Amino acid sequence: MEFIIDKFVFLEILNKVQGITQPKSNMPILSNILIEAKSGNELQIVATDIKIGFVGQYSTEVIIPGKTTIPSSKLYEIVREFPKENIHIKELENKWIQVVDESVKYNIVGMDPEEYPSLSDITDIDFLKIEADVFKKMIDRTIFSVLTGEGYVEMTGINLEQEKTEEKNILRMISTDGHRISFVETELDISEPSIFDEGIIIPKKGIVEAAKLLETEGNVLLGKKENKFVLKKDMETVITRIIEGEFPDCKNIVPLDNKHSLIVDRAEFLKMLRRMSIFSSDKYRSVKFRIDNNFLEIVNTNPELGESNEMAAIKYDGDALEIGFNPKYFIDTLNNMKSEKICIKLKDGESSCLITGDEDKDFVSVIMPMRV
Repeated sequence: MEFIIDKFVFLEILNKVQGITQPKSNMPILSNILIEAKSGNELQIVATDIKIGFVGQYSTEVIIPGKTTIPSSKLYEIVREFPKENIHIKELENKWIQVVDESVKYNIVGMDPEEYPSLSDITDIDFLKIEADVFKKMIDRTIFSVLTGEGYVEMTGINLEQEKTEEKNILRMISTDGHRISFVETELDISEPSIFDEGIIIPKKGIVEAAKLLETEGNVLLGKKENKFVLKKDMETVITRIIEGEFPDCKNIVPLDNKHSLIVDRAEFLKMLRRMSIFSSDKYRSVKFRIDNNFLEIVNTNPELGESNEMAAIKYDGDALEIGFNPKYFIDTLNNMKSEKICIKLKDGESSCLITGDEDKDFVSVIMPMRV
């Protein structure tokens, strides 16, 4: 096997698979990528940690067809620091691989490509089409609400579901960690097939790796086969195993009866929350919101560090109340909204709040209160 490839093209490819090829596994070959140089100047690169797989086809100069496996992280470091724009890679004896130009040479220990795990067959499946930037925004608006600690395994991923009628074709993503819920949806072309009508749960790591294909413009294809979610962009594909189980029925706990509206400038409120989060810690995470007479006061008391408070003018149509929240949850939500003004719907000092914005009609956030 022997081929020549542009350094920056190769570096971009290798960057996309670093998160997959760093598994905590007793299979050393999973830290490698499988490279196959094919006749017709086609290069195929495969990476997998068993649960997540990546495959891409690229055009390059193939001198001798063949395949090998190379340690992913070391190859990435070599390519990143390589002094020339073109990289010459060829196979030596005993599975060794050489990366070389006129002035520098690396000889790397490879492994038998026949031992590399095969990816799932993704032929003969239906796909729906969506703009890459639209799907990326959906991920950005839900990924922060995924459960990261111990708890229900069904909450460690994002629920992807589809609702198609004669008039509309809606794709929706939902995430929750038990303390907050994020909903985002988009309307697809009515001609797109109904693939996710039953809903699937995509693991956080799988959706993070899939999102790396969404950095460029164009359309992306989404599909599923058996227990796998498939995302395809141009000549690159990510396959991830879905989480078995039933996602919590979050739609039934959205507080639609919250009648009191608090209107605040998003940018200023975000700055205020950041200032009032300075004394927060793992032990003392909550701050107190005091709301009355069109003003909001946020108070943060941490016996181990100190206390702070700040007041801001708002628009509010309800009775005076006090309620505790984790400010980080608001910060995560506001960072993913674009509305100049946001509306926080409240009921009382013990119920969850609903956050919406005029320029974020496709996005809703629910945040549960905390005791202060």
